[in-house]
Amino acid sequence: MGMFLSKYSMLNALGYGADRPVITETKKILDRFKLFGLILHDPHSHSDFHQTMQNSFERLDFLTGRDFLFLSLTNPPKSWLERNEKRDYFGIWEPDKLLSFSNSYTTSDESISTYTIAQSLNISFDDLPVIILTNNFQFNQYIVVRTCSRHLIQQMTEIGYFSSQKDKYFSLVNDSDFNKMIGDIDLCGGSYQISNEESLAKTLSDFLAFVVSENRNSHDQKLAEIQIGNFITKFKSNKDLLRDPDRIEQLNLFLLGCLSNISRPTRQNDLQIDERCESESKIILKTFNKVYPVFEPLNDELRHFQYKANRESTIRHGLDIDEGIDYSPLVLCLCKIFEIETNLSIVHWVRKNLNIEMPKYFKKHKEGSEEYKITPSPAVVPNPRPIDFNKGYRTKWIAPGIGESELVMLTLYKEGEFPPEITNYESLFSNWAIIRQFRNKAAHTDSLGRTAFDNVFQSFGNINTINLLGQFNDLKWTLKQY
Repeated sequence: MGMFLSKYSMLNALGYGADRPVITETKKILDRFKLFGLILHDPHSHSDFHQTMQNSFERLDFLTGRDFLFLSLTNPPKSWLERNEKRDYFGIWEPDKLLSFSNSYTTSDESISTYTIAQSLNISFDDLPVIILTNNFQFNQYIVVRTCSRHLIQQMTEIGYFSSQKDKYFSLVNDSDFNKMIGDIDLCGGSYQISNEESLAKTLSDFLAFVVSENRNSHDQKLAEIQIGNFITKFKSNKDLLRDPDRIEQLNLFLLGCLSNISRPTRQNDLQIDERCESESKIILKTFNKVYPVFEPLNDELRHFQYKANRESTIRHGLDIDEGIDYSPLVLCLCKIFEIETNLSIVHWVRKNLNIEMPKYFKKHKEGSEEYKITPSPAVVPNPRPIDFNKGYRTKWIAPGIGESELVMLTLYKEGEFPPEITNYESLFSNWAIIRQFRNKAAHTDSLGRTAFDNVFQSFGNINTINLLGQFNDLKWTLKQY
C-alpha cells in the first residue's frame, strides 16, 4: 500500500512523541502494517527510475498488499488520490485530510532533498535508488536494498508478499525468512543494514521541520521552529561525540541541505563547475550556492530558533557559539566536490597504472588475491605505509583518503609519472594541500571560522580558474572509454 512522504506531524510525533493525541492516533493506524518502506531516488539523476515510479505507483499500491506500507517522494496520481481519499491513514488527526496532497509541503529542490536525506540515513549517493525497509519508524535500524527501474515492481511485489505471510513482530537482523527475502530481491548489486544515531522518524522530521518553518500559514510552524532549535543543539553534540570523520561529514552535509529550505535571495555570481562533473558534485554545489550567501545572517535566525526551543536557558549551543559561526558545513561542501572529482580522475589513473583494467573496474572493486598498493616516498612523508587503491567488497570500491591520494601523486610526480591531461601540478598540489588540511579539520570536532572558509574558498576558486576540474574530466572520460 502506498503513501507519499509529506506529513511532518506524523513523523514528528513518532520521532519525539511530544503530541500525545497525534502519536496515539498515528500508532493506532500504522499498527496494522507489518513492514514499512521508503523509496529514495533523485528525480533528475535517476530520471528513468522516476518515470517508472510515477507510472507504476498505482500498480505498486495494489501489488504490495495491505500489510506493507511504502512511502515515496513521488506524488501519486491525482486520480489515485480521488479514489483512495477515504483510506484510514488520510483521516489521521484532523477531518481536513492532513495527509492530502493539497496540504503537503514542498521542498526547495528535489535533488537536494534526496541527497540530504540520503546523507542523514548514511546512504551513499552512488547506491541510489534504494528501498529502505523497517518494521518501526521509531527504530534506528533499517535495511537498504538497491533498486532500479527494471526490478522495482518485482522487488516491491516480493516485499508485499513476504509481509502478507509474516507475523507482525520479527527481527530485521535475525529472522531467517526476512533475510532470505532480502537475498531474493537483491537484484541490483547491493543490500545492507544500517544502525544510525537517530530513528527514521526523527531524521525525516528534522529535515521536514526546515520545510515547514517556511510555511507561515501552517499550524505546524511553531512546532517546527522549536524542533529546528533542538536539532542544531543535537548537531553540535553529535559532532563532539562522534569519532568517524565520514559520518561527521555526512551530518554536516545534512545540516546544509536542511538549511537550503530556508529561502532567501540568492547572490548573482554562483560558483560554477565543469558540466561533466558528477551528479553528486553538482547537487552539493547547488546546495552550497543556496546557503552560502546567507550563512552569516542565517546565524541570527538559527539563534532565534534555539531561543524558542529553550527560553529558560542562558547556554547557547550548535552554530551559535562564542567564537562565531562554524563554517565546517560550507568547507566540507567544496572539499567533497574536489574529493569526488579527484577520485574519479587522478586516483583512477593510478589504479589503471596498477593494472586494474579500465573501464571494466571504473568505480568498482576488483576481486582477487592480488594487491594494488603504492608506498609513498620517504622524501614525501616520514615512515610511509602502503596505500591500497583497491579497497572494497564485492563490486563496491572505497577510495583512499584525500591525504593518501595526495601523498601517492606527489611521489609519482617526483618520479616523473603523471597524467599529461593535468597541466599545472604546482597549483594542483598547493591547493590540494589546503583543501586536505581543512577537510580533515572540518570532518573532526574542530569548529572552523571565516578565515578557514576563505582559504578553502580561495583554493577552490584557484582550481576553477585554471580549469583543473575540466582537466580532471578530460582524464576521467579517457579512462571510462579506455
